[in-house]
Amino acid sequence: MTLLISWMNWIFSGPLKVEKVTVAIADLPTSLRGTKLVQLSDLHYDRQQLRENILADAIEAANQAEPDLVVLTGDYVTNSPTPIYLLARRLKYLESRHGIYAI
Repeated sequence: MTLLISWMNWIFSGPLKVEKVTVAIADLPTSLRGTKLVQLSDLHYDRQQLRENILADAIEAANQAEPDLVVLTGDYVTNSPTPIYLLARRLKYLESRHGIYAI
């Protein structure tokens, strides 16, 4: 199983960090071998802590990976939940074969 992990942080100001990690899972069903998962985490999409161009780059990098599954994990905003609606409008451009799941 391959995980492509992109993360951002409220102090993040440099280029997007993308890591490719291959995970060996004992007894993984044959049908799941080679599954590609993209995780986006720590977006902190409020008070302009995440610049629009970095979010666009993250979405583009995720889509270029041609993932089977996209998982969005934690810290979508820092304080106010209001910007979550704007973030959702941008995240709708994520693509995957088997869905996009937010935790």
